[in-house]
Amino acid sequence: KLLMTIGTRGVSSPIGGNVLYQPTDVVVDADGFVYITESHQKMGSQAAVGKYGPDGKFIKLLARGPVGGNLPGQLDEPHSIAIDIRGRLFISDRSNNRIQIWNREGNYIQEWRQFSRPSGIAIRDGLIYVADSESNGVHAHPGWLRGIRVGTYPEGRVLYRIPDPLE
Repeated sequence: KLLMTIGTRGVSSPIGGNVLYQPTDVVVDADGFVYITESHQKMGSQAAVGKYGPDGKFIKLLARGPVGGNLPGQLDEPHSIAIDIRGRLFISDRSNNRIQIWNREGNYIQEWRQFSRPSGIAIRDGLIYVADSESNGVHAHPGWLRGIRVGTYPEGRVLYRIPDPLE
């Protein structure tokens, strides 16, 4: 049984180093490296994706804010992360209504906006599943509806949407 601690127990601080601040998701690559998204900017913190070694030691921040950053390669609210068989990171940048695709060293590759306001991502058997729990057609991402969008992988073509049952 493997036990790993990332961060410092009982310590919360703005992004960076061996301290986590509002982590939202985690994924482990085939080599055992751990990637953690941090989000929900409170008290002026910045959104980020941290990379940790197989032993849990902090390696580097792959990216950080600035708060409200919306340029390619900037993050505003990374809420979920997935990794594909090629080792690319799929990061849901929820507040910017997009998925950003990066390599494991933190180099920006491209973005997808066709999955609406992504809160969760899973990649399985040639499909990508993206949960949108916040679009409501009026205030959060006007014109879009909540649900799970299922698309082709690696092309990113949306095939259909499973509606939110509360719609």
